[in-house]
Amino acid sequence: MPAQVLVVDDILPNVKVLEAKLAAEYFDVSTAMSGAEALAKMRESPPDIVLLDVMMPEMDGFEVCRRIKADPRLAIIPVVMVTALSETSELVRGLEAGADDFLTKPVNDTALFALVRSLVRMKLTLDELRLREETSTRLGVLDTAADGGGVSGRPRILVVEDDPAQATAIVTALAILRIGTRLFDSTTGVVAALAWLGCLLVGIEAHAATPDAILTALCTWATVLAAEVIAVPRIAT
Repeated sequence: MPAQVLVVDDILPNVKVLEAKLAAEYFDVSTAMSGAEALAKMRESPPDIVLLDVMMPEMDGFEVCRRIKADPRLAIIPVVMVTALSETSELVRGLEAGADDFLTKPVNDTALFALVRSLVRMKLTLDELRLREETSTRLGVLDTAADGGGVSGRPRILVVEDDPAQATAIVTALAILRIGTRLFDSTTGVVAALAWLGCLLVGIEAHAATPDAILTALCTWATVLAAEVIAVPRIAT
């Protein structure tokens, strides 16, 4: 069964061009001319991937993406923002809205097909994992409470970087950000929030002075409390 791609753009020629290119590569393509139409179609028949234009009237691509990622049924679907914008601030807005990747107009065919295939493959793998998890839970052979919730449990991040200083900085940033999202929850006390702020300030100071010992200690402390982050110099082949 071919992968299902939803193309969302308020300009008909743009829609037709992407539709023709993808159909020629044997994708099953559906289209929407607005954010509201796209959301309605997705709820009726969820696609495998969404190509979403950013600049649209009434509801722009950022808002559409936020609504997709806020819906538990749709959140797993990869969203690729197709945009003529190249400013870093716009890319950050897209990432904050939940976008999985970007394509810049005019869209390069090679990049388009490679990205769509890669994200569809990832999505289908996640679908299979979730199906196995649900089946195992239903049959009583998987205890999701014991393993942290299965697929949706504690995140695990592998950082591959041959520069120890860069690896430490990346791991520290990931861990501290993870802590921040947990400590500033409404149920958390002021002391915990202040502890996180202190940790952040120490991290900034350490980064400025670049003492490896302080960064390593901060990384270790933060990793224990936050996501499980593993740094390795290279992947063995």
